[in-house]
Amino acid sequence: MTKTTSDAESIPFGHLHSPKPAQEEVTAALENGEYETTDDLVLSQVINVDESYLMSSHTDGELPHYYAVEVEEEGNRTRLRLKKTRPPLNQTIPLRGSIDDTVMVDVVITYEPENETLINKTFELSPDDEIELGDDKGWRYGNYHLAITARTDDAEASLERTLTLDHRSIYYGIDIHSGSENTSLGVGIDEGYGALPGCSWDSDGNLDNQRG
Repeated sequence: MTKTTSDAESIPFGHLHSPKPAQEEVTAALENGEYETTDDLVLSQVINVDESYLMSSHTDGELPHYYAVEVEEEGNRTRLRLKKTRPPLNQTIPLRGSIDDTVMVDVVITYEPENETLINKTFELSPDDEIELGDDKGWRYGNYHLAITARTDDAEASLERTLTLDHRSIYYGIDIHSGSENTSLGVGIDEGYGALPGCSWDSDGNLDNQRG
């Protein structure tokens, strides 16, 4: 059986150019607040409307806008609405120790879109230990400001930076490690990003390619 429905987590608007009716439904919902039809909703046939998010294009290094798909059926009418949202990350940020000493680590993590401090705490990190930070915080796509200070009895190291977590994020974490030749302690951020998720359909509306 030919597969037509993509289950990619995030699907760019531009990938809906075929089948064209799905793109027209999305465009109408964005421009008018909703799209209504008495026919079958084509978008429901090409993406998993309960699980997938639609996303705009990147703009000047900024994060794209993400939209949850809301489908409401009433009698013979179907309404499509797109609600701007920040999808859940479904992961946490690990704090890892790769130094032969116990380290005290001050961690302040702020979710920049809402200026919300998620973590402000000191952790005791044993050698080769790994601590999952804030597994109950409900991480979401967006920019996070990290302020990290690691301390032992005879050394200290600090790092401040912004970490972007979104649909491209593959791995990330805070690494407390031995420093360079001139220092005995260092703080680093491990991160990796993959290709943009995507999918495409052929002219008959069959799923032609999917990744992500």
